[in-house]
Amino acid sequence: RNSGMFRTRSISCAVPVRCLEIAALRWHQHGSSKILQQVRRSLAKKAAKKQTAKPDAAKPVGQVVLDSNVVTGLNILKDANDPLLQDDAEYPEWVWELHIPRPTMVELREKAEHEGPGALSPEEQRRMIRKWNRERIKAQNDERAKK
Repeated sequence: RNSGMFRTRSISCAVPVRCLEIAALRWHQHGSSKILQQVRRSLAKKAAKKQTAKPDAAKPVGQVVLDSNVVTGLNILKDANDPLLQDDAEYPEWVWELHIPRPTMVELREKAEHEGPGALSPEEQRRMIRKWNRERIKAQNDERAKK
């Protein structure tokens, strides 16, 4: 058999691409458009592969070297590096309070009922009013949705 020839049912030709087109056309006439799409895609010219830079031999692939002086993954700029760690005294005080959870609406309400409204700080009062207002709006929206 000649490697350059393909045989489809009763058709044989020396140009393999033409044979595939004829075979695909017959399959398409019988209602199989997916086969025609697959053949066309397989005949399309492939894009040239890009040359990628090879990773350094000193760094194993998939391993990240962590530096204790750099905050890895905190960079948000495209061409910048990750920020360096600073001394604790150089950070503002609120940074050390971020891990403390803020009181919920239930906790604020209980504190106001048991100790009086003066026991809440101005920030807690604003938070309680905003949470109460949000709950009120949600309840009104639910009532309107039911009607």
